[in-house]
Amino acid sequence: NKLKRSATNVQRQGEERGAPKRQRENGDSALREKLESLAKEKVSSPASASASADATLEQSNNGDQQRSGRHIALLFITIADLPHEEIWKEFINFCDNDAQEDNNLTISVLCHAKYPSRVRSPWLRKHLLSSRSHCPEWGSVEITRAMIDLVAEGLRGTERFIVKKPLQHASGKTEDDSSKGDVKVVIDTNKTSDCKMEKTAAKYTSAPPDRFVFLSETCLPVCTFNEVETAIYKKEASWLNARNSPNNGYAKQLQWDKMGPSITRTKICKADQWVMLTRSHAKAVIEIPSKIGEPLWPQFRRTKASDELYFPTSLALLDILKFKDGSLDGDLLGEEVLKRRLTYCDWESAKNPVTFHGISHFRDVFAKARGEGCLFARKFSSNQIYVSDWKATVLNKTKTKAVNDV
Repeated sequence: NKLKRSATNVQRQGEERGAPKRQRENGDSALREKLESLAKEKVSSPASASASADATLEQSNNGDQQRSGRHIALLFITIADLPHEEIWKEFINFCDNDAQEDNNLTISVLCHAKYPSRVRSPWLRKHLLSSRSHCPEWGSVEITRAMIDLVAEGLRGTERFIVKKPLQHASGKTEDDSSKGDVKVVIDTNKTSDCKMEKTAAKYTSAPPDRFVFLSETCLPVCTFNEVETAIYKKEASWLNARNSPNNGYAKQLQWDKMGPSITRTKICKADQWVMLTRSHAKAVIEIPSKIGEPLWPQFRRTKASDELYFPTSLALLDILKFKDGSLDGDLLGEEVLKRRLTYCDWESAKNPVTFHGISHFRDVFAKARGEGCLFARKFSSNQIYVSDWKATVLNKTKTKAVNDV
């Protein structure tokens, strides 16, 4: 009897020890089923998304709200201050409204800073997320969580993040001559101000952001804003330079092999962190947790550089990022995704991207980046680059191929 009781106790203890493992496995299986069901749901197409309830402020001009057309959200991830802030403000303020289709462009700037208390710039402080910083370390999942927060906040189209609005009459006509019409533009002479609008007639409301551009503190634009707008609106598609297989041992061992068990291996995708998303795609990714009943990011907790995996994998789970014959070859990754690099980066050393210094390096990178069809470039050190030198380089396109022709 004693032997039987002892054996029974051992068996019970084994079962108790195995219970948490079985619970985890059951949980993984249930979540996997939920994720697999995402592809079966119909995701709103870009065309229908643009006319959806969150972008329907088109009304009459008799004192009611009026809706602008395009809205680009620049999503910055920084440690503290933005080293080349003055160049970014010039990039935004130099945007020529006369070159815009219907003159309807709104620009927002949002920033997640690792150390928000160390941000000294009044301009950047206005654009910091109000949520608590995730204090990300290199390669940690907290960077991914910062990106998720930026997109979620950007989708709201909060007024305080807007740095440039179209100028619009009560009649609905845009005008940038302060001597005409009912609206005048006010631009401070110091370079710390945003473009502001004084309204004397119709109320005005910008459309919510419909393009989301991820940028690091080491990025610099290699195009004018007008060129950026033309390029990213040329086709209703997100930009991801994605792949669905490991490109080296690092990717296999520290990314693919470390992915959470609920994500099917064939859905794991990798892209440059610095991508551009359309509104319909950004919204679809942000809504995944509400559809599966829990956050998705913990599945990426054990991977290295999950910021390269989260958004392309999410789009694959949603069946938006699609494969041709099991691969990601070609220019189109499904009908709504372009296989295109947004930001130029030199991985000559393979382990870490090359860091560039000063205007001489910028001029070299400028030509290479535009030649590859990129709109931005990194990784630039905090060494000073004068706004006048940056502007002269970007505006002098006589010896470079137009980026939109690539």
